[in-house]
Amino acid sequence: MGFNENLKLLRKQNNMTQDQLAEKLFVSRAAVSKWESGRGYPNIDSLKAITKLFNITLDALLSSEEVLDLAKANSSADIKKIELKVFGILDIMCIALLFLPIFAQSNGQIIVCVPLIFCTTLPLWISILYFLLIGLVSVIGIGEIITAYLSTKKYSTLLQSLSFIICSILILLLIANQQPYPAAYSFCLMLAKIFIIAKTYRKKG
Repeated sequence: MGFNENLKLLRKQNNMTQDQLAEKLFVSRAAVSKWESGRGYPNIDSLKAITKLFNITLDALLSSEEVLDLAKANSSADIKKIELKVFGILDIMCIALLFLPIFAQSNGQIIVCVPLIFCTTLPLWISILYFLLIGLVSVIGIGEIITAYLSTKKYSTLLQSLSFIICSILILLLIANQQPYPAAYSFCLMLAKIFIIAKTYRKKG
């Protein structure tokens, strides 16, 4: 028998409703219903709770094929979490653009490099746009790290897509305003993210 049938049988043998089982496992009734209908598997923590509740082994609960499927699913989930955390760190590193002395500023005939927060020769609207884009990327980075811990796959792809779009706009704006060093820094962060995604998909393949 498969996991869904085993779970349903164990629940009925112990005279429990789906609501009662859900309460003991600290999950929703919808989750139990989903498991019993064969539309999904619980995470490792819930599986451990089920084996402990019914005093059975994991092998008795899952078929060998299901164990392999679950291991693959958890491995993919772990890789995605690591990817999101690294993405978040790289996006937060974008805030260094505010403080690194890499923005070109002309003082008469001399060009010096200063942090963005001390750059006075840029037009006001350009400076505001830089601050806005850098702030957005940094906030997205924090969101990516939080999403990794909450395991909310629904928002992870959206956050990563937004990160790429905003970083691309920032790089183009820096290039257009002849700021090679900040553009190079931002481009390196972008390349690092592309490398991570490429490596992740390669592993999946």
